[in-house]
Amino acid sequence: MIKGSRPSLLALKIVANVFVNKRGITIKDISRNLKTDYKNVYDTVNALFKTGIIRKEKIGNYNLCSVNMDYDDLIIFLSEHNIYNKLKPFKSRYPTEYRIIKEACRKNIENTPCFVCLVFGSY
Repeated sequence: MIKGSRPSLLALKIVANVFVNKRGITIKDISRNLKTDYKNVYDTVNALFKTGIIRKEKIGNYNLCSVNMDYDDLIIFLSEHNIYNKLKPFKSRYPTEYRIIKEACRKNIENTPCFVCLVFGSY
């Protein structure tokens, strides 16, 4: 994970899962909670540890993971995860509207460096 790049979906899920478990959580428990392969979770946790988002504490044979609250971009990670959780049901429920909004945003982002898309109405 390179600073400034967009985090992977698995990294977002891991950070959110570790954030919810305030006392710490093992990599095995994260893997079980996310229903994801242990190796993928292990590799992603190590990448997050190297960037400083996650702290690891060795207790016996386990690595207890917790969120580094001093990390500057922690709020960005958690907000990205929140956006994903809200966007996923909208995308599946309203695929046509989602496609139109995505296409309009893509066209306008190419033309201007700063772009805001506001969508009004109820759905």
